[in-house]
Parts: sequence; structure tokens; C-alpha cells
Amino acid sequence: MILYFILTTILAVIHIWADHKSYWKLCYIFKPLTTLSIIALALSLYNSAQPLTLLVLVALGFSLLGDIFLMLKSDRFLAGLQSFFAAHLCYIAWFTTNTSLTLEFYFIIPLLIIGSVYMSQVWPKAGSLKWAVLAYGSVLQLMVIAASSFYFAFESTTAGRMALIGAVLFMFSDSVLGFSRFVKNWRYSHGVVLVSYYLAQTLLVLSLLPY
Repeated sequence: MILYFILTTILAVIHIWADHKSYWKLCYIFKPLTTLSIIALALSLYNSAQPLTLLVLVALGFSLLGDIFLMLKSDRFLAGLQSFFAAHLCYIAWFTTNTSLTLEFYFIIPLLIIGSVYMSQVWPKAGSLKWAVLAYGSVLQLMVIAASSFYFAFESTTAGRMALIGAVLFMFSDSVLGFSRFVKNWRYSHGVVLVSYYLAQTLLVLSLLPY
């Protein structure tokens, strides 16, 4: 497993550096390669005795598709959004098949408040994508809530902790991406998006660890 972490880190660093330098040809190679290395990590943790772990692999497959759409020169943002929407549905299914949905209001209420404040800034500036952005933000929050249920059910395990941290990081990454696209971009925003995104996907995969 350590080898997969090392490989993913190397590929991610190269991609983030290439993205910062605008070396697009390298981005086209190393962005999908980084996600493929995370998929390889998931495959190494796949448990054939628990077939529903396949949901994580399907989520990563949709994520890979979303990665490809978002890195294209033509604006395929909506297609990327749809791909990651499907990925989140798979993650939600994975978390909720392992435990019943638990609503811990001391966690959910701050999450909903933060989400509402964020959406109040992004939604008015999203143009024709307003409803798509709202739908995506809703399923993203639901994924974090599902991950929190998984955590509260298995909080003494590494899998539970990784699931929740990964989900929160995914929400953070997408929030920065949405803000930089629709409200205000800044120099290092894409680097922040990529670092948090790769960490999020890797940690979500670690929810496959035995618990």
C-alpha cells in the first residue's frame, strides 16, 4: 500500500507543478495518471467478500471521467459536474450500505449554515449553471453527511476517520473550485483545489480498510 501512496504523491506533484507552469501537455498525461494510481490503491484494498466495495471503484471511474472533462481546453464544466455528481452518489451508496444514516445535528447544522452562506455567494453568479451548481452542492453535502454517518458508526477505526476527513476535504476542494470559477479567482486557487482533491480521493479510498 505504501508504494501506491508514493506513486500517487509523485504523479500528483508533477501534475500540480505542470498545472502551475501551464504545461498543458504534461497535465493531460499526469492528471489521469494520478487518478489511475488512486484507483490502483482502491483495487489493492478491494474485498471480493464484500461486493459493494465496488461502489468506490465506480465512484473513482466517474471521477476520472470528470477529471478529463475539466482539464479539456473546451469548456466542459457541466459534463465534469455531472460526472462528479454520479461519483458522489456512489460514495453515498457506499457509506449508507455500511450503516444507517445518522443525523448528528451538532455536525449537520454548521455544515448546512456554511453551505448556505457559500451558495449565497456562488449561486447568483453561476449564470446558466445555477441549478446544476445547486444540485451538485446539495449532493456534495449529502455525501459529507453520509460519510459522517459512516464515521459515527466506525469512529474507532481508521476507515471511519479517513471517510469523514476525505469527504470534508472533497467539499473544501470543490468549494474553492466553484468560488474561483464563479466569484473570484486567485493565483494559487487551482493548486489548492488539486492538493485537497487528491488527498480527498486517497482518504476516501482508505474507507475500504477493514473496520
